[in-house]
Amino acid sequence: MMDGVELQVLVKLGVVLLLIFPTLWVLRRLMGGPAGGWRQSIHVLESRPLADGQRLYLVRIHDRHLLLGGSKQAVSLLTEIEAPPEPEAMAAEGPMGWDEAVRSLRTVYRRCLASLGARLHAGRPEAL
Repeated sequence: MMDGVELQVLVKLGVVLLLIFPTLWVLRRLMGGPAGGWRQSIHVLESRPLADGQRLYLVRIHDRHLLLGGSKQAVSLLTEIEAPPEPEAMAAEGPMGWDEAVRSLRTVYRRCLASLGARLHAGRPEAL
């Protein structure tokens, strides 16, 4: 049989365990966890290493697609990229042929290079 002390300990343990889940739920809501906030708005779509500690990041923030350059000291906005079509829209159009895919990639790369060239020409090499 259980003593009165053992029963009290079990009841208190049960109360503490029951309070943990609502507390975690409230903290998650206040800190902007998965229930809402910035975590659902910012997505790193792709990351590529360049040279010594430098990386390129393709980031989606809401409906905007940004190309960022990052180093150990700073992160810089390189350019804003036109959003690619959503996968559902692409599936409705049918599969893309090789020629069309190459043309699409060339267009995107030309825009990125033009933007980077304009920044370099303007005397802003720190953007790289």
